Amino acid sequence: MTFSTIEPQAIAPFVLEQDSDSCFPRELEIDGVLDKVFGTLYRVWLGHHYIGSLYQDLDDKWIAQPVYGVVNGRFNTDTQAILIILFLTGNLAATVV
Repeated sequence: MTFSTIEPQAIAPFVLEQDSDSCFPRELEIDGVLDKVFGTLYRVWLGHHYIGSLYQDLDDKWIAQPVYGVVNGRFNTDTQAILIILFLTGNLAATVV
């Protein structure tokens, strides 16, 4: 699988403005584990498949770490970070709002 590098501002009009309640897949699950470096590291699962993680940095911004890609940037909300992870794994169809 090819890795993608995403600049958040490049897809913000398509992904970050979506109504998150209606675009999350039903099988989406998020759990958290305590990490010595990141604090709480939230793991994002789609069914039994791990698709990425996210954490909050010291400036209260969210960092998304998808399994198949690199995201250069930080997000204001955890929802935005989750949406980017879903988008990069092909589990979110971007639509113009």
